[in-house]
Amino acid sequence: MNKYKVEGKQLANKKSYSRYFIILQEDEKGHSISPDKQSSGYAKIEMKNDKCKVSFYVQNIKREKISCYMFLIANKKDCKKIVNLGLLNIDDNGRADITYECTADNIGDSNISMDKIGGAAIGKFIGGRPIFVMSGFASTEIPDKWKEYTILDCKKKEVKEEVKKEEVKEKKAEEKEEVKEKKAEEKEEVIEKKTEEKKEIIEKKYEEKKEVKEKKSEEIKEKKENKCDSENKDRAEDPVEEKKEEKETVSKEEILEADAGEEKLVKEVEENIVEEQAENVVAKIDNPPIEREKTEEKNEFDEYERSIEKSKPDSERKENESNKEKVKEIKEEADTSKEIPKDTAGEFFKSIMDGFEEVKGVCSEIKNCRWYKIPVKDLEAMCNISNYNKYTVVYYPMINYYPYIKKYEYYMMGLKCDSEGNLKYLAYGLPGTKNKEEQPYGGRTGFVTWAPISVDEMHESHIGYWIMFYDFKNSIIVVPMK
Repeated sequence: MNKYKVEGKQLANKKSYSRYFIILQEDEKGHSISPDKQSSGYAKIEMKNDKCKVSFYVQNIKREKISCYMFLIANKKDCKKIVNLGLLNIDDNGRADITYECTADNIGDSNISMDKIGGAAIGKFIGGRPIFVMSGFASTEIPDKWKEYTILDCKKKEVKEEVKKEEVKEKKAEEKEEVKEKKAEEKEEVIEKKTEEKKEIIEKKYEEKKEVKEKKSEEIKEKKENKCDSENKDRAEDPVEEKKEEKETVSKEEILEADAGEEKLVKEVEENIVEEQAENVVAKIDNPPIEREKTEEKNEFDEYERSIEKSKPDSERKENESNKEKVKEIKEEADTSKEIPKDTAGEFFKSIMDGFEEVKGVCSEIKNCRWYKIPVKDLEAMCNISNYNKYTVVYYPMINYYPYIKKYEYYMMGLKCDSEGNLKYLAYGLPGTKNKEEQPYGGRTGFVTWAPISVDEMHESHIGYWIMFYDFKNSIIVVPMK
């Protein structure tokens, strides 16, 4: 049986921290702002010791006169109840982001513990009857007649206070962000101004030197012509040609010198901009990739681990035969890749990848995986939060790896499924050779698996991908071991 290790902090016998997401999908139509797009969102549940934090995020929901509420669905351990956490304040853009805090063993004085919660929902009360706009469950099994469960109300005071606290926090965060952005813009303007001034100085000096050299060259030429009037024509041409070559040499040297100065200047400017942008990004990151939770749970990589453990061929003949088999497998996998992932969670993450180029035939050793190319021109492109789902899933986990991304200006993201086509892991691939110098942070953050782009490029000097696997259900990084 395969063994696994998990990157992150070492836990005690009793699990002190856990976090999981419940993907919310449209349950009833007619409540979205855009008729051509479905409402989407998630519920995030975090538990630390005996404290619990429940966060709801939704988008593309109409803001109506009828109030919208947050619900947790208890369907475990013979408990069939729905807990009403309170109002969900939707803004004019159809978005809502709110957090509710309580004790893990008693949600809002309902006498229901968090371990009995298996789902979440967003709904309204119309004529005293609950209408569920969005819903989702942690497992693929949806309980029968859950909408008929008894609804329990939490303390309204707790919800209101929490809403006010979150509004204050958000307001302060927005103000800080505005100040940082303003300072960054001012610094960029100063840098650009200085750059232009230095360029003008370099160009001016170069033109002055060029004019002096040309003037001297003309004077030398005139003197030589006057001196050689009485001599043979062939002998008269030699000095002129010699000085002409001298002039051209000097001009090229000056051009190279100016280009080198300008190149150095542009490099300094880019480093200053990247440094400033990195400072802004660090302030947003509260959970860097190194700080991951560790558990003793075992995870499987299906056929992937077995392919990694295959010994290298002893001869060129065997290597060619192995490559032919792998090419055949790649073609077979390409025919089925369109069908995966098949589950609800997979459909959600697949919708997030809309707009990115799907790349086929890469990392053939990793079975049942769809790969997408994520282009990154600069660090600022990774900080765009206009699409919140794309930012949190695609860009946010990879911000700390920009030093490794900028060399190739892209990275890969994969949807790794099990043999049945259900989404199991999110995979992130950073391009680079198999040399340890190009392994992200020496493998300390989960990038310990290297896979070639294709079976024809398996040498360690060729470009491949350093891959990290993320278990989104348990919020941990998993690493296969032999």
